[in-house]
Amino acid sequence: MLVDQLSDYLENALSGNEMPVLPWNDPDQLAEYFSFNSGGGEKESLNAFIKRILDQSIHIHHPRYIGHQVTSPLPVTVLVQFCTTLLNNGAAIYEMGPVNMAMERNVIKKFGSVIGYTTNYDGIFTHGGTAGNLTAMLAARQVKTDYNIWEEGVSEINRPGYLISEQAHCSIGRNVKIMGLGEESIVKVPVDEHFRMRTDLLEELKTRAEKKGIRIISVVASSCSTATGSYDDLEAIADFCEKYDLWMHVDGAHGMGVLFSEKYRNRVKGVERADSVVIDFHKMLLVPALNTLVMFRNTELATEPESNIVCFRYAHDRHNDLFLNQINLAIRDRIIKEGSFYIVQTELGGKIWLRLTIITSEDNLKSLLKRIMEIGGELVQKS
Repeated sequence: MLVDQLSDYLENALSGNEMPVLPWNDPDQLAEYFSFNSGGGEKESLNAFIKRILDQSIHIHHPRYIGHQVTSPLPVTVLVQFCTTLLNNGAAIYEMGPVNMAMERNVIKKFGSVIGYTTNYDGIFTHGGTAGNLTAMLAARQVKTDYNIWEEGVSEINRPGYLISEQAHCSIGRNVKIMGLGEESIVKVPVDEHFRMRTDLLEELKTRAEKKGIRIISVVASSCSTATGSYDDLEAIADFCEKYDLWMHVDGAHGMGVLFSEKYRNRVKGVERADSVVIDFHKMLLVPALNTLVMFRNTELATEPESNIVCFRYAHDRHNDLFLNQINLAIRDRIIKEGSFYIVQTELGGKIWLRLTIITSEDNLKSLLKRIMEIGGELVQKS
């Protein structure tokens, strides 16, 4: 009955017949209409309750719905969500939702290749573009600040700052404030006649911010802006970020779906050079809201290498740090005993890291990393 009811609704909504796009109601009246005592209270049938919901909702499947960015989801995704909602498998850790986690890893791998990443990329799903942008901007703050803000708090000297477009989504500037950096850390870049970030002003604005004691650590590009649909010049922004060792983040919540279009993919040319990218699946990719992917070009090492000493560790989503410590210890032990390589270990922040002093060729390093992944995979499978 419920599926039939929803199917009939979808047919009517798609046709646009005798249905307003938005059944306008006063907010207080609508709240009263859905009070606990409305519609017959506890005696109201499920079908009657669902009908009231359908009648009073905004109809995004209506052919004249052309407002907000959230799109009508494909029917097949709704049917899949029936299944996932019933199963109620979480995605916080592997044991709570093994299938979800397996699928998530494959989607992340696929998107990294579509973006054009060739590095050791990774990603994470969040609920909405605002949370996704905050996740990436926090990573930028931690990696590009020359002290540990997470542990020490924000210093008044050389406070981190972000260069953002005047047309950036409101969440970008708000996220800077959420991180406790304050209004002065938001350095807005004017836009041109097409509402794109004026990359020719980046040098001047960076210098001006530094004179005020703000150390620019990141540029946030829009692909596209939510107000006008304009795409910033990612290649010019990437050149600027690489010149000054800044974190390049691309807010592609709405417009990054062009990655799948041969005709329009050039709108995001240079995205493969971004340190992080956000894309909303519930917009151009037609899945139910909210579903946002944050991609990182490089998984984060223990610390950014400044010499030929590099600390890294085998990581796996299924297990906690205590287990991974044992895995990394076992990896080193096996490599040492088989005699294929000689590597050492160290402990940083309660975690076991593999430590290299690199005085060998790239081919040897690739062989070592391959062997580490092989051993790590075997050990995880046996656990």
